[in-house]
Amino acid sequence: MRTIIDLPENQINELQKLTQSKQVSRAEIIRRAVNDYIVHHRTDHSDQAFGILKLRHKQLTDGVDYQNDIRSEWE
Repeated sequence: MRTIIDLPENQINELQKLTQSKQVSRAEIIRRAVNDYIVHHRTDHSDQAFGILKLRHKQLTDGVDYQNDIRSEWE
């Protein structure tokens, strides 16, 4: 999908340097930058879970929450 954005001249200059040093197109560098931003700023990290935690649908904020949740099943 094509998107038009306005960038300041200093960012265009830095992009030009990157295209030459990495030997990739400006579009490819921007695609990579957008992807990195999405990965580092997403709010849903459920796809990064593994093992039994991946099967849990309840949002737990830390390990203590997890322990308390599991222990509540014993009562």
